[in-house]
Amino acid sequence: NDVWSTNDGVAWRRETEHAGWTSRAGLSAITFDGALVVLGGSVNDDAAILAGPSARIYHNDVWRSQDGANWTQLAEHAPWAKRAGAALAVMGDALFLFGGECGFL
Repeated sequence: NDVWSTNDGVAWRRETEHAGWTSRAGLSAITFDGALVVLGGSVNDDAAILAGPSARIYHNDVWRSQDGANWTQLAEHAPWAKRAGAALAVMGDALFLFGGECGFL
């Protein structure tokens, strides 16, 4: 859950080593209303890394930051289903959430 930034893709600066959310894969991020927004994602994605099957845990929390270093939780449990890998888009003054996954068969 570290956050990095760059102006040129070569020189990177760590904004924070530990953002407010728990470490996870498949989170979604976008800029909206002049801030960074991060949401969703999951943990325990790879049974091979965990040395055996383990329950995958999905999230539906929402976080916001003006600077990438300081994060505020907007929702612990948003009204949409927990998911990883969702697509996000901004149109006008609204943020849209599309798809994602909550497990593969």
